[in-house]
Amino acid sequence: SESTLVLINQPWAAISEADKLLLSKILNSVKISIEQVTILEANTISLNALLHYNPVRIIAFGTSITESEASYKNQQQGKTAFITSDALSALDDVKKKNLWAGLKQMFA
Repeated sequence: SESTLVLINQPWAAISEADKLLLSKILNSVKISIEQVTILEANTISLNALLHYNPVRIIAFGTSITESEASYKNQQQGKTAFITSDALSALDDVKKKNLWAGLKQMFA
């Protein structure tokens, strides 16, 4: 199955219920449930370090991906599409709109 990785910059247990709900809503907006993704914690990571997960898509919240050129932009390397975004707790309406625009391209 197509695997989607979600990267977060703090342990899952440290994320507030409100932010977990926000993540669920973001994923639901592109027709995936939180149960369908693999969630990993990292501050900075390279795509190479994630290749063994065979990801088709990576959505990073507060985690920087070394190959990323710009936040909120759907980028592609090999067969992997990826987007970097601010941490869940830092997403305001403007950032959510930017993220949504990138995700629409990613899931088009």
